[in-house]
Amino acid sequence: MKITVLEAIIRIAAVVMQADKQLMRSELYLFRDFMLKNFGNEAASHAITYLQNIRDLHIDEQDACDELNNALNYTEKMQILRFLFQL
Repeated sequence: MKITVLEAIIRIAAVVMQADKQLMRSELYLFRDFMLKNFGNEAASHAITYLQNIRDLHIDEQDACDELNNALNYTEKMQILRFLFQL
């Protein structure tokens, strides 16, 4: 199944948030703010719902990384990387 760029970002963010086995409110706020700033209200709402649906699942981060690598330019990749380090 092919995933969208937005879904790929959400999946990678979920992997980062799951890394310490603890979902923090500050991570959710940062996630929400990033989605609002970069994708707008409708996409941010979809992103939050999607994150809630997948946050307890095992996520294949390789598929998400491959999608982003193929779809984004260098600057966009760096923006995502900075976001993930903030998480």
